[in-house]
Amino acid sequence: MNRKQYSQIVILALIAGLVGGVVSNQFLMGEPYLAEKNGLQEKVIRAERFELVDNNGTLRGILGIIGYDPSLMLVDKDGCFRCVLTAAPDGASLFLRGKDCKDQITLSGRIDPALRFYDEKGNVVWKAP
Repeated sequence: MNRKQYSQIVILALIAGLVGGVVSNQFLMGEPYLAEKNGLQEKVIRAERFELVDNNGTLRGILGIIGYDPSLMLVDKDGCFRCVLTAAPDGASLFLRGKDCKDQITLSGRIDPALRFYDEKGNVVWKAP
């Protein structure tokens, strides 16, 4: 095989590979999976509840409708709801919990609006109306 024949075979192989790649891409590939789809992505995600889990699958937070009220709850590694924020029609409430998952501070704008601080036994030590 001389140099001219070798060059022709190499050029033919390159062209055949290029044409085969283009043809297979057009007919065999579906829609590409992209993180950002221009014009096709949803603008709103609707759900009743979102759960945040850690890499072990342990529940660490909830954003959702609890009862009839929208709520945000953050959970520690032991399963205690440490921070709870609830928005009800009659007012919002915030609960911050300390040791043994007992209320430490509560701020309520509901039926009895008040800011309360609790001791380690769960007794109210200070209340502001």
